Amino acid sequence: MAATGIQRRVTIIVLVLVILLMLVPIPTTVSAADVAIVEIVSGLAYDSVGSYTRLSSSGNEFARGGFSEGLLAVEKDGRMGFVDRTGRVVIPLQHNTVYSFSEGFALIENSSERFGVIDNTGKVIVAPTYTNAWSFSEGYAAVRTGSRTLTGRTGFIDNTGKVVVPLEYDVVSSFSEGLSMVFKNQRFGFIDKSGSVIVPVEYGNARDFTEGLAWLSRDGKRGFIDRSGKVVSRR
Repeated sequence: MAATGIQRRVTIIVLVLVILLMLVPIPTTVSAADVAIVEIVSGLAYDSVGSYTRLSSSGNEFARGGFSEGLLAVEKDGRMGFVDRTGRVVIPLQHNTVYSFSEGFALIENSSERFGVIDNTGKVIVAPTYTNAWSFSEGYAAVRTGSRTLTGRTGFIDNTGKVVVPLEYDVVSSFSEGLSMVFKNQRFGFIDKSGSVIVPVEYGNARDFTEGLAWLSRDGKRGFIDRSGKVVSRR
């Protein structure tokens, strides 16, 4: 019985010590990198921080972000560039507008509202020439010439700036599972990365591929197709 009483007292003492330790503040050290990030995001070092990712040529689809691929867009006195997590300027603040990095590349926009591409060292891969552009996905970026609206012509470039899908569509979606949904003459279809038409551009509505299937409709009928264009279900 005596031993049991001693064990209980020891247990209580240990619990009390644990609770006390939980209540005592533990000193923390803040690294120089953390300080730099705090200064950046609090607006102490720059006029604004963060950038947008341009998602799809089908509309004004943007996602506001912070660090992208280890770099953060910053702006001061109307010029933008990128810093790393230590606050070091990696890409000088010399662009009118920059967008988030995707697959190692970021869009830039000049004062004439023309779009180009830089890599993560700041090297200009594509000079600002396109009237609209969207972030890289699966190695390709959608670009547009002519009007910024649906009357312009849209296609794809690769990460060297080469046009790989001719600019002939009203709208294209970013590549998903190797295929892009395209829109032309009020009809939808799908192309592959060579620009070959996999699903004829003749459907009234469609959605991007997800897990190997895409939804589409025509003449009041709806269904799903696989990546070969074969109808796998309809109703």
